Amino acid sequence: MPLLAVKAEIARRLLRSCVFCAHRCGVDRTLGAAGVCSLGAGCRLYFAGLLTSEEDAISPSFSLFPAGCNLSCVFCCVRQENARPERGEPLSAQAIDRWLTAPDNAPARTISLIGGEPTVHLHALLEATARLRSCLPLVWNSNFYFSLETAQLLDGVIDLYIADCHYGSDECAVRLANAPNHFAVVTRNLLWAAARSRLILRHLALPGHLECCTRPVLQWAATHLDAPVHLMCSYVPPRDGAEGELGRALSESEIEAVTQCARDLRVNLIASPVRE
Repeated sequence: MPLLAVKAEIARRLLRSCVFCAHRCGVDRTLGAAGVCSLGAGCRLYFAGLLTSEEDAISPSFSLFPAGCNLSCVFCCVRQENARPERGEPLSAQAIDRWLTAPDNAPARTISLIGGEPTVHLHALLEATARLRSCLPLVWNSNFYFSLETAQLLDGVIDLYIADCHYGSDECAVRLANAPNHFAVVTRNLLWAAARSRLILRHLALPGHLECCTRPVLQWAATHLDAPVHLMCSYVPPRDGAEGELGRALSESEIEAVTQCARDLRVNLIASPVRE
């Protein structure tokens, strides 16, 4: 049996006591929706299509968005999709191969596994990948709040990692995303990924969170990573509203402060941060 198929089978077995993410719920998802992610064994896509506005290293990328996540970020822009994971088309290698042959998707240089969050669909994504006819490079676009077991199953499968690290403070991570021990888990996984494959770190600057989140993330990246950093000032308040500082976009003075912080730390930026 090919190695990727073996990895997919291991992931399928782990689903009976799920430890895909750092929450390590240990629930049997084959029995139905359970755990922090409230997902069962199924995987459905709320979007699949070509994205042309991603980083130059991967764009244009044929992108798969399965619904469901292991975090509950209060500003999530796809909260409604994640809350209804039973909707959408079931993930299958046959469907992906069919989409990739469509003329509109012909320019694709990579296949991106996004979400939601791909970690909670590890079993299904590995199974589909093992059956793909396409040999396009695979991109794992993730919040990086995953377990060591997941890291081991991804090793040798993924060609490029894109990691979202928005919280530099565990207090903020718990309050805004229900992610205990977030910074230690994500930075551990960043070092692991950087040692094995290409990596891009994304940081979304949040209004009112320069000192608690942006500065610590950029300081850590400048000290520990050679990987490029995509610093984003494109925060948009959620449609259904948000309390306090997250109910607004970044001010011009905050964007200037974020930019100066990155310059002072000599972070390896992909480009100067702007309101995208």
